[in-house]
Amino acid sequence: MNVHSVISLPEAPPFVQTWFIEHSPSILKDRFVKGIWLLPIKMKQRTIPAGSIIILSGLFAAVLTAASASLAQEFDISSLFGFGAGKDSVDYRFHYAPPSGSGNSNGTPSVLDNVLRGNFTVVNNKSDSWSVNQKLGRTDLSASPVIERTGLAVPETLWDIEAGGIYRHRFGERREGGINFSIGSASDKPFDGMRETTLKLGGTYSVPSGQKNAWLFSLNYSNNRYFANNIPFPGVAYLFKSPAPGLNALVGFPFFAISYKPGEKWSGRLAMFGPSNVSAEVAYHLHGPSKIYSGFDWSQQSWLRAHREDLPKRLFYDEKKWSLGFQTPVLKQVLIDLSGGYEYSRRFFEAESALKEDLAKVRLAPVWSAQGRVIVTWGSK
Repeated sequence: MNVHSVISLPEAPPFVQTWFIEHSPSILKDRFVKGIWLLPIKMKQRTIPAGSIIILSGLFAAVLTAASASLAQEFDISSLFGFGAGKDSVDYRFHYAPPSGSGNSNGTPSVLDNVLRGNFTVVNNKSDSWSVNQKLGRTDLSASPVIERTGLAVPETLWDIEAGGIYRHRFGERREGGINFSIGSASDKPFDGMRETTLKLGGTYSVPSGQKNAWLFSLNYSNNRYFANNIPFPGVAYLFKSPAPGLNALVGFPFFAISYKPGEKWSGRLAMFGPSNVSAEVAYHLHGPSKIYSGFDWSQQSWLRAHREDLPKRLFYDEKKWSLGFQTPVLKQVLIDLSGGYEYSRRFFEAESALKEDLAKVRLAPVWSAQGRVIVTWGSK
C-alpha cells in the first residue's frame, strides 16, 4: 500500500528569483521564464507519495561526488544511485579569473562565470520518481579576444540555459531504469533559432551483480557533447561497492570514477568523462562535513554561436586548473564552498570537436582565480 503525505514545498529563495529576472535577456523573460523556470518557483504544495526509491545504496555518495559535472549531466549517473529523490535544491556558483596584460596583443580579458541550477522533485514513491531541473549560466568577458587565422572575435557574453526532467522506475530488487531529457540554448544569442538549440536525451538501466555490485548500461544523445557529438552514444560500466573498506569505483566506458576514504579524516576521488574531462580531489575532513581540499580539473565549455556559417562547428573554451578550497555548512540546509586556484592552458577555439589538434585558437594567459558556491537544499530525502 502506498502512503501519501502532503509536503509543503517553499518557493525558491527571493535572491534566486531576483537574480534570474535582473540578468536574463529579454527574450528569456518572454519565452522561458514564464513557461519553464518559474514553474517550480511558483509551486506551493504538492501531494507527493512518501518514501524513496532505493537504487543501490547511500554508500555510493562518494563515487557520485567524484563524477565530473559533464559525466553526471550527460549520463545521469545520479539516477543510477537514487540520489536527488525527494530532495530539492538550488545551487549557485561564481568563478572569476582576472585580466592579464600578457598572452596576446590585446591582453587577456577577465572571465566571470555565474551558474544557477535548480532541482525539484515532483513525484517520489516506491516504484517511480519524477523530477525537473533547470540551469542558467552566463559567461562574461571584459573584452573580445580574436581567434588567430580566422579573425573570429569571441563574443563578450555567452549563455548556457537548459531545462529538463528525469523519470526513474524500479523494476524489481536492485533493478532500476530511467530516462532523462533536456532542451535549452548555449549561445551568444540564446533561442535565436533552432541552430542555437541544445538537446539531450538518454536512458540508463542497472542490473545487480552478486550481493553488492551492479552492471550499468546507458544510451545518450547530445548535440553539444565535447566529443562524439550528435550521435547516440552507448555506455557500459561496472560498479564496485566496497571491495575494500572505504573504496568505491565505477569502471567503464566512456567514464570512470573512483573514491577512497581510508579513515575519518582523509578522502580522495578521481573521475574521467571521455579522454579530456578530468576531475580529482584530495580532502582533509575537519569536523562533520567541513573539509579543506586540493583539486585538479581539466574541463571544457561549448556554445553554438549564432549566425555561424559552418553549422557543425561550436565555440569551445578549454582550461586546466589546480585549486585549494574550504567547504562547510553554515546552516542545516546551506553549504558553502570557497576556493582559489591557478588556471593554465586556457584557450578559445571553434571546431566540430574539442579533441581536434592544430586548430586556430586564441590563448589566454595563466592566472590565479577565485570561485564560490552556495547550495541550498530542502524537503524530505
